[in-house]
Amino acid sequence: MTNISLKQWMAKSLQNGHQIAKLQNILIKTGFTKEEVEKELTDAAPYIETLEKMHAKIFRRESLLKTLDYHLRGLPSYLAIEKVKLPPFEQFLEEYYYPNRFGVFSNVLDNCEAKHWTPRMLLNKVGTDTIVQMQSGKTGQYGVQYDKQVKFSDFISMMEATIPSDYFYIIGDNYDFNHSAFAPLRKEIEDIGDGYFVLEDKERNKQFFFIGPESTTTTLHYDNADILFIQVYGRKHVLLIPAMQVPYLYNNSDKYPRNGDFGAWAPDPERYPNVSHVTPIEVDIGPGDALFIPVGWWHHITSLSASISVRCTNLKGGKAPRKALLD
Repeated sequence: MTNISLKQWMAKSLQNGHQIAKLQNILIKTGFTKEEVEKELTDAAPYIETLEKMHAKIFRRESLLKTLDYHLRGLPSYLAIEKVKLPPFEQFLEEYYYPNRFGVFSNVLDNCEAKHWTPRMLLNKVGTDTIVQMQSGKTGQYGVQYDKQVKFSDFISMMEATIPSDYFYIIGDNYDFNHSAFAPLRKEIEDIGDGYFVLEDKERNKQFFFIGPESTTTTLHYDNADILFIQVYGRKHVLLIPAMQVPYLYNNSDKYPRNGDFGAWAPDPERYPNVSHVTPIEVDIGPGDALFIPVGWWHHITSLSASISVRCTNLKGGKAPRKALLD
């Protein structure tokens, strides 16, 4: 083990809550002398103290989240799946947005032209020769390394001809409705209900477009924004995990669980015993439905058929100064 590797291993072990005495024993068993171990720990003492304080802070916060999750489980509404007609916006704020409670809504597109969208209809609206960017050949999480330019007509032909596949997909990271390729569609899904969205120009880039074949997936993750996920065409299966249950998810890489092991929600219970405390919620959504995914809630999404969806993060947000609190 190189000196740098040793320091990285020590830092990771301390971050995970291992005690100094345990580290000493492990290092001596692997061939380091007692003197070498004591010198390394002495040199690292200031960093060890900082890491121990950081771990204590994380432990206290995770304990609080576990307690809040325990209390919320006493509410029938916390994990219950109940599809209701899209409520008036003020009711939505009080019953879903402010309590950080997920919701499944129907009749969302009743007053929108978007309710008529099909892949072929979008081809006519966007244009057969319009060049679009898609994700192609991904092997895990989406990323710019998978971006590929194609004609929209070629993309639609691939959708119609392919067997179920996660090989190609146009996702929100590729396009919002401000992009010239899909700007003509914006007016057809600009707002819903009695006015849910902020419509100023600077907020219009917070509505994102998804289109792809059956079996496309979005791996388990959370977002730092409240999402209204609108299903326009086809069906999707969504797995949700409450934000308060993050202490059980071995989260160590920003907004994804450890090493992608949970990507399809199939963690090994022997390797990750804490997942036994997780209460995943599973729901299917179809044309005209919407799913409210509160900020911090984990979600994994799979297309059950060819699908068109819109992810909206420009909810009005009521009167709560959330941005000021999070800055």
